[in-house]
Amino acid sequence: MSVAWRGFVRRRRAGVLAAVLLACCGLHSKTARADLFDKYSMMEVFELPVGSSAMDTLPDGRIVTLVDADVFLEDAPGARTFSNVGTLPLADIASFGAAFVAVSPDGTRIAVGNNGGASFVDFRVGVFDFPSLTGGWIAADHFVAAWVDHQRLLVAVSDFTNGSSVAMLDAGDVDPANWTFTTVITNIGGASGGVALDGSGNLYTANGFASLGPSGTGDIRVFFSSDWMQVLSGGLALDFEAVGVPVVDILSGSPLVFDGEGNLLVGGGDTAPDDDAVAIIRASAVADALAGMGRVDVNDGLKVRRVDPIADNDFNFFSCETNVALGELYVRDFGSGTVYVYRDPAGVPAVGAWGAVCMSLGLMCIGTVVVQRRTDRAGCFSSAGVEVR
Repeated sequence: MSVAWRGFVRRRRAGVLAAVLLACCGLHSKTARADLFDKYSMMEVFELPVGSSAMDTLPDGRIVTLVDADVFLEDAPGARTFSNVGTLPLADIASFGAAFVAVSPDGTRIAVGNNGGASFVDFRVGVFDFPSLTGGWIAADHFVAAWVDHQRLLVAVSDFTNGSSVAMLDAGDVDPANWTFTTVITNIGGASGGVALDGSGNLYTANGFASLGPSGTGDIRVFFSSDWMQVLSGGLALDFEAVGVPVVDILSGSPLVFDGEGNLLVGGGDTAPDDDAVAIIRASAVADALAGMGRVDVNDGLKVRRVDPIADNDFNFFSCETNVALGELYVRDFGSGTVYVYRDPAGVPAVGAWGAVCMSLGLMCIGTVVVQRRTDRAGCFSSAGVEVR
């Protein structure tokens, strides 16, 4: 049996085990309460500071947003009031706002995409300590981004005509001139979609608008952490069209975010009726796809739920963010500062944390576990000498 085939079988068996674990967790939690997939309800509406573009949340639940180059921070978790904490140094932000702001997992840094700047063609990504806002910029194409750890950032790079990609920005050095880019996913047959990591470091990205194909708009695929992290050690970039594992095809696959229970949230829009909503993909359905059971059936209401906070308008193009600390889902229409808040009306009881633990443990079983002497070789997805592979 070849090494490649043994690896496939190993991942397939582990994936099935993960799906079983997740199913067990689901059965346990349903005896106490429905999970967030079922319980998300639109509970309130609030306004970001006037002119806000991108937003993200700190680990404690406070929201960070940008108005031009000014950084605004929520005064307290759930306060819905904001204060200006400073201006990004040497910033050149496009007139329609930043492409993204992303908070590092430990809350000590933010990354910003300038959306091409005033000229619309001078694309730069900045990384800054937070809240001091000391840092710098590097020339880099970008669409959206997601942190791996406190120094490494996955950046979706959009190229509609030549095929898009996902690159790793290593911003560990204090001097931006020494930051490095490594392409990890290539040949996305269209514009970029979102990029996200699950609790085991598996990488999800999408075709945001089909051109070259053969994947279509909203085709979301996953790359196991053991595979894409090998690229960082000198391996070849992974081909989206050839080796990405299909998860689901819905909306335009951007943004992509996970909530605290492992449900996958998807924004954007495709041609009707695949539009005008945010999609929630149940955690167990995602696990089934990772286990090799095929794409999630978007017409199965037990696996996919759509929410539309503006029911009297059929032409919205929604983005979404999650606030794991508060158990909230934020939905915004394109270009709007109005935020629609979804959460469990009963709050976030302790069993919700148990569900998140089950999700993390289940997904970790998708790879094998290798005990080694060094810890944290690949970043925040390994600990105590045990590396998830």
